[in-house]
Amino acid sequence: MNGTAFLNATRDLLYTSGPAYSGWDSLQYEAFDQSGACSQAWLYIYVHPIPQASSSITSVSCAGDSSGAIDVTMLVAGNYLFSWSHGPVTDDVSGLAVGVFTVQISDSNACVLTITDSVPGPSVPLIVNAIVQQIACFGDSTGAIDLLVSGGTAPYAFIWSNGGTSEDIDRLIPGLYTVMVTDSAGCKATLTDSVSAPLLALSLSLQSQHIVCYGDSTGAFISGASGGTAPYSYLWSNGDTAANPTGMIAGIYALTVTDSLGCSLSLTDSIVHLFPALQVQESVVNPLCINSVYGSIALQVS
Repeated sequence: MNGTAFLNATRDLLYTSGPAYSGWDSLQYEAFDQSGACSQAWLYIYVHPIPQASSSITSVSCAGDSSGAIDVTMLVAGNYLFSWSHGPVTDDVSGLAVGVFTVQISDSNACVLTITDSVPGPSVPLIVNAIVQQIACFGDSTGAIDLLVSGGTAPYAFIWSNGGTSEDIDRLIPGLYTVMVTDSAGCKATLTDSVSAPLLALSLSLQSQHIVCYGDSTGAFISGASGGTAPYSYLWSNGDTAANPTGMIAGIYALTVTDSLGCSLSLTDSIVHLFPALQVQESVVNPLCINSVYGSIALQVS
């Protein structure tokens, strides 16, 4: 016998076949009457095979998607009923997320095969962030975008709206830039960032106040900075750091203005004497006689 059998309390014979056994099985039993007489007989039982099937799994491509599938193939032709743990009653199921799925397959003899499959897939979605380097000085092309890519399935491919195919791009002018990142499983993520720059170029004007009296240090400058990115810092060639320095002697001076982003511009101007030095010439006439009052001094100023 390829199984086990016993009589229950109601004298029903219960038979259980051995694992994976199918076909005819037999058992011999003995029956006793009230007088103790014994008779023997054989019982023949046919064990139907359980359904035979195989399954193939399609993994989920992108984290969070429902692109997984399980395809069940019956190895013996017949009429079968399918009952999946998540509800469907078809042999094949699709639109699956990552997870574990069980199907019970019943044939016309009520024999049941249970298959449990796991649908795998990436657990972390494809994520794209960026660090943007803005343009410091008007008219430059020093912008850059540094991508930070994680998740999905490496390696990654990049397509930028300006035609670039590298992960990071530089030498950018102001504008919007979009990148599409595709991982090795075909999952995609898109990011758009802007590169900005000052709206106006840094400009500088100088107005000098000249010296009226020769030799004085009353010269001054009035400067005017605009554009770029305020606030501004000032450095004169004589070491002064005031925007409008005073108490300056005659000479040539250079001013360099730097904005808060490091853009700089220089101008040179001079302070002069408006008038030459005052010249005084004297003409002396001495008196002819001692104690005379007829001497004189004449001054000529130019």
